[in-house]
Parts: sequence; structure tokens; C-alpha cells
Amino acid sequence: VARFTKKGRIRIAIDWTWLPGGIPCLMAAIPFKGRAIPLYWQIVSYAEYETSQNHLEEQFVLSLAALIPKEIKIIILADRGFGRATFFKFLLYNKISFVIRVTAGVNFAYKGKKKRLTKGMAKVNWIKWREGVSYRDDALVEGVNIAITVAEGSDDPWFLVTDLDDKQQVVAHYHARFQIEEFF
Repeated sequence: VARFTKKGRIRIAIDWTWLPGGIPCLMAAIPFKGRAIPLYWQIVSYAEYETSQNHLEEQFVLSLAALIPKEIKIIILADRGFGRATFFKFLLYNKISFVIRVTAGVNFAYKGKKKRLTKGMAKVNWIKWREGVSYRDDALVEGVNIAITVAEGSDDPWFLVTDLDDKQQVVAHYHARFQIEEFF
């Protein structure tokens, strides 16, 4: 783990994958130069997955965090399947940093104005940064930031919710996650 730590931080990508026979597996990997180094995984029954996916994800992250030395700050990287306000709130409560992609159509408040994430907000290689937003109409999560961009060679926008404060780093962190999608 220490080998992949930069400035006291380690990026860990998480995602679900399906094993042969329809078996759900939650995996964690360290993105490294376009590769994914497996770190931790949990195989669950389909019944467990169906009844308590959110709980499984939260317990998985806590178990994963327990494996990392306390002096190393974890940055969880995840795709849209993890983009729920309750997960952000859980990570904030547990002081685990994150960069998580969310879908278009989510409402948020920025500087007192309600907005909706739309594809038209994003431009290639340009980062729109919204700091200190209230996420969702009900403001379930407050004080997070959103980076909005489109990666070069793509037309699919990235809406990245994070607790980090450097927009360039946020996009770089997610880019590392995006490069290893095939691993999952």
C-alpha cells in the first residue's frame, strides 16, 4: 500500500462485478498506470445483494479502511452506481475522501440557486467547478463540490461529486478510475 501512496493519500477504486453463475462481487483496486492492482474483494449471495446492497457497500468500505494504515488518507473512486447521497454522507461521516461520478438530472443548490446537472453544462477539457453545494433537492448532503467536464475523445459528461478541493486533481483521480473500467 505504501508504494502507491502519494502525499499521504491512496486512491482506491471500487465497483461491483458479476462472476460466472451470477455471483455478485464487490471489488477494490488501486489504479496504477492504466492497470488495476486488486486490493480487496467480497463475494456475496444474490439474496444479500438484493436486500442490502447499500449496507454491503458501506461495510465493505469500512473493512477496506481498516486495512489501510491510519496515517494514509483514502480517496474512494467510484462510478455512477455509487452516486447516492446517503453514500456521500456515510463517507463524510467516516472521514473518507471520495470522487464519485453521478448521473445527469440530479438537482443541487449552488450559491443559493437551484440547479440541475445537464449534459449541456459540460465541455471537453474544461472543468466547471461548483464548490460548497447542497446535493439534491432535499440538501441531504451539504458542502460537497462538483466537477463537471467531458474527457477528450468522449461526448459523455463526467459529473464528479467530491469532498476534495482541487478541481484538476479531482478529474485526474477519476480519470485513473475510468482507465481501469475493464478490470471490474
